Amino acid sequence: MTNIQHSSANANWYTPITIIERARAVLGTIDLDPASDEFGNSRVMAKGYYTEKLDGLSLPWHGSVFLNPPGGKLGIGPRAPSRGKLFWEKLLREAIVGHITHAIFIAFSLEMLQNTQKPYPGIPILPVGGMCNHLLCIPSARLKFDLETGKPNSPTHANAIVYVSRGIDNRTQFVHHFKDIGQCMVPSSWYYNY
Repeated sequence: MTNIQHSSANANWYTPITIIERARAVLGTIDLDPASDEFGNSRVMAKGYYTEKLDGLSLPWHGSVFLNPPGGKLGIGPRAPSRGKLFWEKLLREAIVGHITHAIFIAFSLEMLQNTQKPYPGIPILPVGGMCNHLLCIPSARLKFDLETGKPNSPTHANAIVYVSRGIDNRTQFVHHFKDIGQCMVPSSWYYNY
C-alpha cells in the first residue's frame, strides 16, 4: 500500500518515488496497486487501485501489481493477523491462479522474511509461500518513506523489496534496477534440489 499504516499512530507512509520508479522500470505498466489511496496512486500511477474502504484483500487482482501493504494487525490481541502478511498471502494466491503476471512487494521490515515462512492456522500452505522463496533486494539503508506532507520518515526497521514473477519474468531487470540500493538475493532452491 502506498498509504500504509506502519506505525501504531496510523501515519500514512508512502513509498519513496525512487523505489516506485525502479518498480515501474521492472513491471512496465502497473495495472493495480491493491492497497492505496488517491494521493498514493498519484505517485504510483497504477491503472487501478483499491483503497482501505474497498478492501483489496476481498477483491480480485490482475496484471502487474505494485504493493506496499498496510502495517499493523487486523484486529486486536496477540493472535490478530499481520496485515502485511495477509496481503502477501493474497498476492501469492492471485499469482498461483494466474490473475497476476508479476509483482513487486515492499516489506516494511525484515521480520516479514521470517513471518511468511509459516501460514496462519487454517490457511493452506502455498508452494512458494515464504518471501525467501523469491528474488529480493535488501536495501543497504532503511528506506525513507514519505509522509503526505512531503517530509521523509525513516522507520526503525530494515526493509525488503520482493519480486514475484508468474506470467512475466523480469528477474534480470529487477536485479539491474535494484542492485545499486542493496544486495539482491536469489533463493538457494533455484540452484539446489535437496
